[in-house]
Amino acid sequence: MSLLRSVPPLLLLAALLPAEARAGTCGPADSFGYLCFDEIDSSGPSFTWESPSLSASVADGGLATIPIGFSFGFYGEAHTDVAVSDDGALVFGAGASAPGASNVCLSGAVNDPLIAVWWDSFDPAGASIQYETFGSAPNRRLVVAWSGIAPPLAAPNSDVSFQVKLFEGSDAIELHYLDATIGTLHPADEGAGATVGIAHPTAGAQEYSCDAASLTDQRAILFALEDTGDDDDATGDDDDATGDDDDATGDD
Repeated sequence: MSLLRSVPPLLLLAALLPAEARAGTCGPADSFGYLCFDEIDSSGPSFTWESPSLSASVADGGLATIPIGFSFGFYGEAHTDVAVSDDGALVFGAGASAPGASNVCLSGAVNDPLIAVWWDSFDPAGASIQYETFGSAPNRRLVVAWSGIAPPLAAPNSDVSFQVKLFEGSDAIELHYLDATIGTLHPADEGAGATVGIAHPTAGAQEYSCDAASLTDQRAILFALEDTGDDDDATGDDDDATGDDDDATGDD
């Protein structure tokens, strides 16, 4: 039986069991081996919110390149930095271009390796986009947070807050949504106009949702590699992403 590289084996069984209805879901492993689960799935990721302290200065429609703080593997490629878009995404690779405000579904080709946290049109004015690497080797994690950010034409106080976490060693990815409510009359409410997932131009794509209201307050989504080895988990010594405790963060 295939196991996940960086999450408890029970998660694979959870994908086959009925779960609470939601607009977002993951299919089978993509062509590279990535699977995904949300907090509704049995043994899925728990919502946590962290407060990074370093500012990423991102112009509207632009990118800001930041250090990851460790070597992070994404679709078989090692990266030590990543570019942050104000439009709710991370892109990898030298010369990567901004994904743009017009999201596309990940069934089509993307220009650069991409993590679509909440890929949609956002206005960075008045928002906070921050990052920080927490922990110590070999269990570090990069957290990038978009806080108090709103789409164009949103009503006052209709901003949202979300973050992505990249984990050293396991190369797991977690997406966390503190506030996903823009307003029921806004077309972007709860991610209704967004893409959520991961993709590579040639290696594969794992989409959680596209243009569907899949995001709720305190939603958490995990992307992790399937593992076909003989151990009980990726590390060979326990049941979590970092190899030292009961969750992906490695600190509680």
